[in-house]
Amino acid sequence: MSTESESRPHIILWSVARLPNTPRSSGFCPKLEAFLRSSGISYELGETFPMKAPKDKARRENRRCADSHFTIRYLVENGLVKDPDTVAVLTPVQKGESIAWQAYIHTLRSIEIGGK
Repeated sequence: MSTESESRPHIILWSVARLPNTPRSSGFCPKLEAFLRSSGISYELGETFPMKAPKDKARRENRRCADSHFTIRYLVENGLVKDPDTVAVLTPVQKGESIAWQAYIHTLRSIEIGGK
């Protein structure tokens, strides 16, 4: 009989190497790290340099996820973690507002780091 911890994934979260006691240069890695920590998902940080890093942020059993949003969505859709919106008991309007705020923050962050 398998336990819940045996069925949980172990994720490697790739991030740019940093000096001790300094913030991460990416706004997306801390988002995913906070989600993994709050969901009780086993993970480890893989530090690398930008030009040598894998083209994804997280890998699970040889499955690569492109960014924090898709990693979280994969975990929720495959029943590996509970949907945070369901756990929070959000109304449909609150879920819509949550999605809108997430999109807004992601847009601001991409502009801040040189995107369009």
